[in-house]
Amino acid sequence: MQVVIIGSGNLAWVLAKSLVLVKYHIQQVYSRNLSDAVLLTKEVGGEAVDNIKAIQKDADIYFIAVSDKAIPVIATQLDLGDKPVYHTSGTVSKEVISRCSSAYGVFWPMKMLRKSMDSFGELNIVIDGSNPIAVDMIRSVATKFSNIVIQANDEKRYKMHYVATLTANFSNCLYSMGAEFCEKEEIDFELFYPIIQETATAIRSARPHLLQAGPAFRGDTETQAVHKSFIADNLLFLEVYTILSNTIAYIKKAHSKE
Repeated sequence: MQVVIIGSGNLAWVLAKSLVLVKYHIQQVYSRNLSDAVLLTKEVGGEAVDNIKAIQKDADIYFIAVSDKAIPVIATQLDLGDKPVYHTSGTVSKEVISRCSSAYGVFWPMKMLRKSMDSFGELNIVIDGSNPIAVDMIRSVATKFSNIVIQANDEKRYKMHYVATLTANFSNCLYSMGAEFCEKEEIDFELFYPIIQETATAIRSARPHLLQAGPAFRGDTETQAVHKSFIADNLLFLEVYTILSNTIAYIKKAHSKE
């Protein structure tokens, strides 16, 4: 199957490499910066182009793997007839690319991706399509990478993206805060890997609120006060600590009625 990748960022790189592993052929890679497209084609093959009008129209499937803001811009410049075209965003309506083709949809890998990754690895994939044929096409691709492929309309996908933001992006922000504190206090952040891993593993078998612990959960205001004293000079970190502590107490109270 001949594939055109539109984009050269993290997702485009991992998508292209993953497709090649399952014997898809990368026909072209488009990027506004030709040098970026060239780097990717050196990895996966195909022709590098920086003129969107140079995109060939005889490929079997097209992926728009660019930033959310760039998707509408790309959509106004593409006319692929009835060729299947899919964007890869969790928060952009599939209808944004409706003018590109009569067969369009979404292929959203639920994972934080980096160019250095050789493949998708373990992940779930959310798909959608403008018609049953478009859905079947993208499902056939998605099932090559994941045993869990979910079809979701725009609204449901947006909500899933919200949860992904809470559980992945926000948690990683907290890791960053912890690592920064450790560096300042000359503590080895790697010491906390086991407890981080244990929490991530535990929620596979129990509802998260049942696993909650810590001073805010216990109502231990004395320990919370000590913690706050460590970050008293960082008002942003202090605010985050206070808000999350209050949220933990709120969730405990809400579930105490169950």
